[in-house]
Amino acid sequence: LLRGKIPPKQKVLHAAPEPLMIPWLVSLSSEYLNIDLYHPAMRRMDLMDMELPDGSKTLVWCSHVLEHVQDDRKALSEIFRVLTPGGMLVLQVPVRGEATFEDATVTSESERLEKFLQEDHVRLYGLDLKRRIEESGFICELLSTESLPPSDQIRYSLKTPLYREVFVCRKPAYL
Repeated sequence: LLRGKIPPKQKVLHAAPEPLMIPWLVSLSSEYLNIDLYHPAMRRMDLMDMELPDGSKTLVWCSHVLEHVQDDRKALSEIFRVLTPGGMLVLQVPVRGEATFEDATVTSESERLEKFLQEDHVRLYGLDLKRRIEESGFICELLSTESLPPSDQIRYSLKTPLYREVFVCRKPAYL
């Protein structure tokens, strides 16, 4: 889905780094930093309050993180702030249905598992996430693994309905 969309020499910020993704993202980087609030990373940092200069990154990779963040709008605002004009956010979250489901009264692990499909999730996104991203100032393209040939979907285990969407977002270049 992303072939040809991410040029080399990026200043990468990798949120909650997945070990398998690190070598590939480093290969695209002129500068690479990974962050996490709870797990081992190059720097401990909260996505809602990043200690990074404005416009310091050209690519933010944020895969399966936002559904854990209490204030996702604040996190999107922070990502927007640290991206250079024309910078890119690649975002993936579990998506089920059209509308995002949030309920701040759901706090126990068992309730979260039942309602958000994982004990530490605070919401279950719908396709309306695209609008939420755009409200943060991004131009957002929604890609789906459903557009790939069926053989590729099987080969790369991309047929799971919750994990088909990839949001490829850009900070407008004119800012």
